[in-house]
Order: sequence, then structure tokens, then C-alpha cells
Amino acid sequence: MTDEELNRRFDQLEARTVETIRDMQEHIEARTAETMRDMQEHIEARTAETMRDMQEHIEARTAETMRDMQEHIEARTVDTMRDMQEHIEARTVDTMRDMQEHIEARTVETMRDMQTEILRGLERFARGNFSRMHRLEVSDNDLNERMNALEERITAIETRPPR
Repeated sequence: MTDEELNRRFDQLEARTVETIRDMQEHIEARTAETMRDMQEHIEARTAETMRDMQEHIEARTAETMRDMQEHIEARTVDTMRDMQEHIEARTVDTMRDMQEHIEARTVETMRDMQTEILRGLERFARGNFSRMHRLEVSDNDLNERMNALEERITAIETRPPR
């Protein structure tokens, strides 16, 4: 083969190679675009599915956490209420005991004051009555003496022999 034929064949081969490369490039670009679309659709579908799964998981965990928190809060509230009730009952018992002791002390003091007032009133009454009784006894004594004198005179008259 001559140089010219070789050059021509080389040019043809080069033209076919360029055309094949162009065809391959177009095919690769088309396949790449198609693959990119497929991948994008797949990623979007997987992302949506993953988002739904994550949302369901988050909702389930949130509900579980809320129930746990509610149970914990209720238990703590019951414990706190029980502790407060015990404290209030203890304080109430102490306060009532103190009040009872104070009331008893005040009652005893008031009763003693009342006894003192009654005794003072009785003393004043007795002093007045004692004066009256003494006067009556003295007066009674005078009357008794006079009665005795009269009785003696009557007895003397009655025991005298008749005249």
C-alpha cells in the first residue's frame, strides 16, 4: 500500500474513531442523564420513605417519653403529696398538742382566778354575816339574860307559897 492509501485509510479510521467517540460520548451523556434522573428519583423516594419512618419513630418515641414523664410526674406528685400530708399531720398534731397544753394551763389559771374571786366574795359575805350574827348573838345574849331573869322571877312567883 502506498503512502496515500495509508493516509486515506488513516483519515477514514480517524473519522470513524471520532464518530465512534462522539457516539459513545452522546450515549454516555444520555445514559448518565438517565442514570442521574433514576438516582434522583430513587434518592427522593428513599428520602421521603426515610422521613416518614423518622417521623413515625419520633412520634412513637415522643409519645413513649410523654407517657414515661407523665407517670414519673404522677409518682413524684403522689410522693410529694404524701410527704406534705405527713408533714402537715405532724405539724397539726404538734400544734394541737401545744394548743391543748396552753388551753389547759389557761383553764387551770382561770379556774384558780375564779376560786379566788369566789372565796373573796364569800369572805366579804361572811364578814357581813359574821357582823350580823355577832350582833344577833350579842343581842340574843341580852335577850337570853332578860329571859333568864324573867323566868327566875316567874319561877320565884310560882314557887312562892300562896299567901
